Amino acid sequence: MAESTNDIKQKAIKGMLWSFIERFGSLLILFVSNIALARMLSPDEFGIVGILMAFVMFSTILVDGGLGNALVQRQNLTKDDCSTVFFANIAVALACYAALFFGADWIADFFNQPQLSQLMPVIGLVVIFDAFSAVQNNLLIKEINFRRIAFVKVAAAFLSSAIAVAMAFCGMGVWSLVVQYLVNSVAKSVLLWTATSWLPTLTFKWQSFKTLFGYGSKLLLAYLLSEAYRHAQVLLIGRFFPANQVGLFSQAKHLQDVPNTTILTVVNQVTFPVFSKIQDDLTLLRKGLSRSIKILTFLNFPLMAILIITAKPVFMLLFGEQWIEAAPYFQWLCAGFGLLLVIHNTNLSLLKAIGKSGVVLTLEIVKKIIGVALIIAFFFMGYGVMGILWALAINSVIEFFLNGYFTGKYTGYGIMSQARDLFPALITTVITSAVVWSIPQFLPMHYIVQIFVQAAAFVAIYALIARAFKLEILQYLLTEVKARIKR
Repeated sequence: MAESTNDIKQKAIKGMLWSFIERFGSLLILFVSNIALARMLSPDEFGIVGILMAFVMFSTILVDGGLGNALVQRQNLTKDDCSTVFFANIAVALACYAALFFGADWIADFFNQPQLSQLMPVIGLVVIFDAFSAVQNNLLIKEINFRRIAFVKVAAAFLSSAIAVAMAFCGMGVWSLVVQYLVNSVAKSVLLWTATSWLPTLTFKWQSFKTLFGYGSKLLLAYLLSEAYRHAQVLLIGRFFPANQVGLFSQAKHLQDVPNTTILTVVNQVTFPVFSKIQDDLTLLRKGLSRSIKILTFLNFPLMAILIITAKPVFMLLFGEQWIEAAPYFQWLCAGFGLLLVIHNTNLSLLKAIGKSGVVLTLEIVKKIIGVALIIAFFFMGYGVMGILWALAINSVIEFFLNGYFTGKYTGYGIMSQARDLFPALITTVITSAVVWSIPQFLPMHYIVQIFVQAAAFVAIYALIARAFKLEILQYLLTEVKARIKR
């Protein structure tokens, strides 16, 4: 029996709540542990693991092969489909691990980091353990059952972080970071097997694989391009700059990811299965996408602005003076990349849901060609790491127009409609930022006090302006919160 629109809405709301708990809980644990680890480990050690994880994450995408999204998007899923994807994931994972294992010495030589040859065979096991639980995770996403996912990922984050901090305290250096990633992967795999009733059978159907891979292969190529583009930034810095620059860039990216990926993952992790359920109803899709963008911009724009304004005192407080050089990187990541990233991914989530994986691939090819050209141009003009960040900012704006064009083509909700929906949050954020940024100029204060004063002032002024102009999305959010409380 098909679910009603109201049932889907209620599942979406509950899914967003539990997805937020999962993301916020996991990232809070990792964030706190990262602060502790940053006090005990050097930027060089973080940089080494940053290089390793670039290869591991690239392998993880190969293992998924776009099949995970195919499972979520497919409306008439069978047990044979799930078993087929399970064994495909395991086979590719073993092949990727073999490549990492035997290529460890070459990687170490390329980056002039001999220690990489010892670390890669260990951290590479993450690829295999993740593959064993990929189907279970995607089935829970398809069911919009984020309550169980929240338990699994928060528990895994807590266990792995506790072990990493203990190891760092005992002087085990970079190995504490390697073990953190490995324990997190093992714990998630074990818990996901206990969180679902599905078990694989000794079945592999070629017809099922061809159908699922026909959709997923395009997403695989799109993800590979996206991840190659993202991790190439770290690898480029690691190849041509000192290791501490990789550490500074990675730390800035990790901190920026805490709020940005929380909102991004919460919304997109839920919108993809929800959009997939209503993929044949363009009116509902347009309404859902419009609502998502309004919520995202209303929450994400001010959050990024607060982080930009308080960047330097935040780095002083959390990581100490040795990390202060990462603050400008962090500011540009928030301004040039973080502001629009959630909009980009929501557009792509809709295109995936309506089966346009080929369009997603085409978009990624075009956007990454432009991005690489910009990065090369700024790099050879001698702007260093900051030039890479400027290239990301310019490319992010270009992505908004490209994504909006194709979304408009297939749903009627394009660039101008999206611009109108995000404009109220944008202008409110700009006005509030201008006021809050000037506070320390007139009222000098200790940097810790400055963080809380500017953050509190921003929230208060932003809310007052939104209330004064009667922003529709504020009224919607207040109504939904009141309805949840009454229940």
